[in-house]
Amino acid sequence: MLVATCADLLLLFPTSAAFTGRWLPSPVGALDDLAAAYTGSLTIREVGLSYVNYVRIFAAPLLGLVVPLGVFYWKRLPWVTRVVFVASVIGNLALYIAMGANAGAAHWMALFPWFVLASHLAGEHRLNARGWAAAVGVFLMSVALFLALFTATMNARTGSFAKHGMLPGIGAELRERDSQAKATARSTGRVGADGLASYLSQGYFAVYLSLHEPFVPGYGVGNSMFLQRQVARLLGDQEILRRPYPQRIERVGWSASGYWATIYPWIASDVGFPGTVLVLLGIGWLAGRVWLDVVGGQNPFAVALLGQVLILLYYIPAHNKVMHSGEGVFGFWVLLAAWAFTRRRPAQTSAV
Repeated sequence: MLVATCADLLLLFPTSAAFTGRWLPSPVGALDDLAAAYTGSLTIREVGLSYVNYVRIFAAPLLGLVVPLGVFYWKRLPWVTRVVFVASVIGNLALYIAMGANAGAAHWMALFPWFVLASHLAGEHRLNARGWAAAVGVFLMSVALFLALFTATMNARTGSFAKHGMLPGIGAELRERDSQAKATARSTGRVGADGLASYLSQGYFAVYLSLHEPFVPGYGVGNSMFLQRQVARLLGDQEILRRPYPQRIERVGWSASGYWATIYPWIASDVGFPGTVLVLLGIGWLAGRVWLDVVGGQNPFAVALLGQVLILLYYIPAHNKVMHSGEGVFGFWVLLAAWAFTRRRPAQTSAV
């Protein structure tokens, strides 16, 4: 665990340089203009070739251990590991804020309570009233951080649906319920609420559009933007990038890179929509099986894999999050293989 947290903390600095142009994340400066921080980070990542991305891909299984094992095994961690873990979490939150992005705060908020609960149920860290109060306090602060950051970004980003009330290209427009609401500028909080509602629902229109398209097989890479790019580069065939449903519905105004399409069209790009039902059933089985192994308290690889599965499930209304980056693909499949190989044999948790 100490090795994983140290690796995560050390990679924070070159990652910050590659994603923000600064070796040390500057969240305070980004808060002054989150829109500029977001677009600036996108520009840096698009025009630059950063070798730290390749390092992060191969280190992904190790990095994927940090939050799940750090929270789950908190009680038994030495104080040095605890300090490095906390520094790593805070550093990564600062990095995402410096990028003008919500994902860091969202991931921490989404994962933390599950691993607290799992640790309690597994008997790894039984919480008393004081412990529950502390856990709830951390969670509420995490929620407050996410909501504040999300609301700020929705109000600041250029072309924000929540701010301007429409999705260009497909004719989606926010309808106010009365003339008084039209005449009054929408509050900052209302913009944030509209943004959250949009994030959770806009992708289902992409499902509707995709259902009107014929099936074009993606040959196993249609569900992953990362794998598509690698295969297209390897074969010299850019047509591969245009086979997935979210790419093909761009002809009717959708934006595969600008809007969320849910996970369903991405999976359907390989197996069709009927096959997507079976894949989701498999994901549900995997989630249940991993959770049972986690609360059984015997396999740290199950704990780490649960983090990947939870992110996959949380992003169902958005896209195939885990499979869209090299770091996600490599981390997920290696941890899945490690769990599958060890799940029938009690792991030596003392090695954590």
